[in-house]
Amino acid sequence: MEKNLQIMEFDKILAMLSSKCDTILGKELAEDLRPVSDLSIVERWQKETTEGCSLLGQISIRLSGVTDIRSSLVRSQRGGTLNARQLREIADNLTACKRIKKQIQEYGTGSILSMTKVIEDFSSLEALLVRSINEEGEVTDAASVELAFVRRQKKISQVRIQRELEKFLRSSITSKYLQENIVTQRNDRYVVPVKIENKAQVPGIVHDQSASGATLFIEPMAVVEANNQLNQLRSSELKEIERILVSLSVQVSHWVESIREVLNIIAELDFILSKARLSLEMDANEPLLNENGYFRMVNARHPLLKVEVVPISLDLGDRHRTMVMTGPNTGGKTVALKTVGLLVLMTQAGLHVPAEAGTIIAVFDSVLADIGDEQNIEQSLSTFSGHMKNIVEILRKASANSIVLLDELGAGTDPAEGAALAMGILEQLHMLKVRTIATTHYSSLKSFAYDHQEMENASVEFDSLTLQPTFRVLQGVAGSSNAFEVASRLGLEEEVIEKAKMFLGDEQLKLKKLMENLEESQRKIHQNQRSMEEERNEIIRLKRQLEQDSLFLEQRKKEIIQKAREEALLIVNQAKRKTESMIKEMGKVSREQDWKKRNEVFQRLKEEFKNSQKQLIDEMDSMERQCQVPLENLDIGDLVFIKSMKQKGRVLELNEDSQEVVVQVGIMKICTDFSDLKGVHDKSQLPQTLESSAAPGLLFQKTMEIKTELDLRGTTLQEAVELVDKYFDDACLAGLGKVYLIHGKGTGALRKGLHEYLVSHNQVESFKLSEYGEGGSGVTVVSLR
Repeated sequence: MEKNLQIMEFDKILAMLSSKCDTILGKELAEDLRPVSDLSIVERWQKETTEGCSLLGQISIRLSGVTDIRSSLVRSQRGGTLNARQLREIADNLTACKRIKKQIQEYGTGSILSMTKVIEDFSSLEALLVRSINEEGEVTDAASVELAFVRRQKKISQVRIQRELEKFLRSSITSKYLQENIVTQRNDRYVVPVKIENKAQVPGIVHDQSASGATLFIEPMAVVEANNQLNQLRSSELKEIERILVSLSVQVSHWVESIREVLNIIAELDFILSKARLSLEMDANEPLLNENGYFRMVNARHPLLKVEVVPISLDLGDRHRTMVMTGPNTGGKTVALKTVGLLVLMTQAGLHVPAEAGTIIAVFDSVLADIGDEQNIEQSLSTFSGHMKNIVEILRKASANSIVLLDELGAGTDPAEGAALAMGILEQLHMLKVRTIATTHYSSLKSFAYDHQEMENASVEFDSLTLQPTFRVLQGVAGSSNAFEVASRLGLEEEVIEKAKMFLGDEQLKLKKLMENLEESQRKIHQNQRSMEEERNEIIRLKRQLEQDSLFLEQRKKEIIQKAREEALLIVNQAKRKTESMIKEMGKVSREQDWKKRNEVFQRLKEEFKNSQKQLIDEMDSMERQCQVPLENLDIGDLVFIKSMKQKGRVLELNEDSQEVVVQVGIMKICTDFSDLKGVHDKSQLPQTLESSAAPGLLFQKTMEIKTELDLRGTTLQEAVELVDKYFDDACLAGLGKVYLIHGKGTGALRKGLHEYLVSHNQVESFKLSEYGEGGSGVTVVSLR
C-alpha cells in the first residue's frame, strides 16, 4: 500500500493538505490520512469536504488560537501543578474554541454543524482562568483576596523603604559618602552605593561590591527591618501564588477529558477545512461514487503539475475492463496513468479531485501500479527484472475490485518475448476481472486489444503536422510510436529513414499503413464527437441564458410592482402627516372648547384616516400577491413573506407538528403559523437591480426607530397630547404592548391632564404610575391595545 502511494506521489498531496491546516492537531490528521475502501466512509468524507467548501464560500474562517496543550492536560490529570503560562494557554484555547463554535453554528451546515453542537461550554473555567492569569502569563490580583492584600502591603513597604532611602540620599551628612546618588537592589534588598573608603561612615550590611572594588553596596541600618518585612511579604506572595496555581490546576483536571474531546473536534474541523481549501485552490469537484469498478474522468488534471496542464478524459469499467494505451515517447502516457491513480487515491481519502463536475470514480480495494524505472543495483536487478518482480506481486494481490496501472508493459527485454509476456499478463488480469490500464509501444498489443472483448485501445494524440504530442487521450484509438517521424524531425537523414523502413518488410509496412489509416479514421470520429459535444454544450449554455433572461424579466416585473407599492405607502404616510397637521391646527383653533369634545373630534378624524389608510393597504396587498410565489418545501434559510406584518424574513426554525415557524425579521424573531406565510424567491436568485432597490417596509422602519419611552418633561399639556397621540400610532405599528410616558413629578398638573386624556383614548388598555425604581410618580406605564 505505502509503496503504491509513493509511486503516485500521494505524500506530496498530503504535504499540500498539511500546509492548509491552522493547528498542529489538524496537521497531524492530514499527515496520517490514508485512502479507505469503505464506500460509506468515502461518501461521508467527500460530503464533509463539500460542506467545508460551502462554509468557506460564506466566511473566511481560521482556527487560530488553538495550540497543542495536550502535555499540560496530561500533567494536570496526573495531579501535577501547571505554571501560570500553561494555565493561560489553556484559557486562550477555550476562548478560541468558543469563537470557532459560534462562527460555525452561524454559517455551518450538515455534519460540520453537528460536530460543533457537542462542544461543551467551558465559560466558567475560562472566566476563572482569564481572571486569574493575564495575557503575559502572570497571576493577577483578582486571583484571590489574600494575594491582593499581600501585594498592597508589599507596595506600602516598598514606598516606606524608598522614602527612608531618599532622605538618606538628600542628607548633606550622608550623601557625600556615596559613589552615586541612587537607590538600587542586591539580593532583593534595597541598598545604596558607597565609596569603599567611606565604609565606616555608613553603618549597615554590605551585600555586594562592584567589579572594580571601588564601590560597596550597603543596606543602611535604618531600612534593615523594613527590608526584612518586605522579604517576608514576598515570601507570602510566592506561597499564595503557588496555592492559586495548585487550585487552578485542580480545576483544570476536572475538565481534562471534555477539553481533550473538544480539541479532537477542532482538529477534525481544521482537517476538513484544509481539505476544502485544497479543493478551492485546485478548482476541484466532488466526484460521483460507486463500488462497481466504473470510473469516468472528465477533463482531469494532474494536481502536482505546475505548468499548464492539458486535461484528460477517459472512462473504464463499463463496456471495457482493460485499456491498452499507446503513443510516442514524451506524449503523456505516464502522466495519464499517474493522473488516474492519484485521483482514485484522492477520492478514497475524501479529497475533491481536479476534474470537471460529472466525474465518476469507483471505490477500489487496492490501487496497484508498476510505474518508473525499477532497476536496483544493490539487489542486482535489471530494469526488466525489477518490473517483473513488481508485476508478480501485483498478480498475487489483484482482485476484481482492484485497479492496476502498468507503464511500458513488457519493456526491457526481447521485443517479441516482451510483447508475448505482456499479452499473457493482460490476459490473466482480464480473467480476474481487474480494471487495468497498460501503456506500451508494441504494435502487437494493439491488435491483441482489438481482438478481445472488453479490451480497448487508447492513445495520446500526436500532431502529424507539427510532429508534437498534444497530450490529449483518445479513447478507442490506437496510437503509433511515430519513431520515423520523430527521428526525421530531430534531423536524421531521409536516406537512413528509408533504409530503416526497408528493414520492416512489406507485411509490416502494410500493417503499419493499415493501422495508421484506422487510427486516422478513429481520430476523425473523435474530432467529430468533440465538435458535437461542443455544440451541445453551447446549446445548453444558450438555453440557460434564455432561462436567466426570462427570470430577470419576471423579477423586473415584480420590481416595478414593488416600487408601486412603496410609492403607495409614501402616499399613505404623506396623508397621515397631513391629517396630523390638520389635527394640530384644529387643536390650536379650539383651545377654548371642552377637552372631551375636542378629543371626540380628534378620534373621529383619526378613524376616518384609518379607514382610508386600510383601503389603500388592501389595494397594495393585492399588488403584493402578484410578487409572491407559492410556499412549497419550506426549509431553514428560506425567504418568506409574513402576511400579517407585511414583511419579508428568513426562516430560522420549523415545527411541522405545531405548524409553527420562527422567522428573523430585521432584529426581531417572529413565531407565526404556516398559514401566515408566503414563499418568495430567495434573494440570491434575484437580479442585482432588484436586490439593491428593495426598501425596508414601514413596520420594519418603525421597529428599528421606536423606543419604549416618551419624554414629555418641559412640554405643555396640549403639546404633550399631540406627541403622545403620534407616539401611540407608531408604537402600535411596531407592536409595542407597553410604553412609558415620562412627565416628571413637578406640580402634578401635566400628569393629571395626561391621565384625563388617557382615560378616553381608544388605543389605551390601561395605565398606572410606575413602580419605585422605575420613576415612581414621575412616569406613567401605559398598556396598549
